Amino acid sequence: MNTGKLYILFIVCMFLPLMQYTLSCVDEIPLNGAKQDMDRPIFTFSTWSDQSYQQNMNLHLDQSMGFTSWMVRLINQLRYSVFRETSNKTLLIGKNDFLYEKIQLDAVSGNDFPGNVAFRQTMEKLAAVNTELKKKGKRFLFVMCPNKADVYPENLPFTIEKGTDRNYDRILTFCKENEIDLLDMNTYFKASKTNSLFPL
Repeated sequence: MNTGKLYILFIVCMFLPLMQYTLSCVDEIPLNGAKQDMDRPIFTFSTWSDQSYQQNMNLHLDQSMGFTSWMVRLINQLRYSVFRETSNKTLLIGKNDFLYEKIQLDAVSGNDFPGNVAFRQTMEKLAAVNTELKKKGKRFLFVMCPNKADVYPENLPFTIEKGTDRNYDRILTFCKENEIDLLDMNTYFKASKTNSLFPL
């Protein structure tokens, strides 16, 4: 193939997304997940002058340009399969291809501990609410949601270690000492993961 044909092929490939955006020649499967659809902005002199039209048009084209969903899936799969990384900076890949959110890993390692003073102040407010509700004949139940990194510690990334000073352990101790009713779903999930009919 000579240089001229390569040049023509390159130009055609460059214009394919624009053709798909304009004519919708091929049915595309939209991307899943939470996203806010950006409609094509309406051009006015005022929106052009304050540059809101340009900014909104860029956002619109980022979502709607032809074959965007295909390219996003392709790039995400290549990054995951080849480089073992995710496009989402809040996700980390653990052993056995387990995905963990950074907030889960911070909790299990203790990196999100706010310090003794801040922790104590927060929990004392919780205890005060519990006391006031008891005076009014109401029952207060504090629910601890499960943490995937705590339920499946065997698949944590090699760089993450389970911490010894964590919010979770301190909350359990504080609730016990202050007679706050606690529903610990974290412990329940850990006990149920081996005999559950479905993945937890």
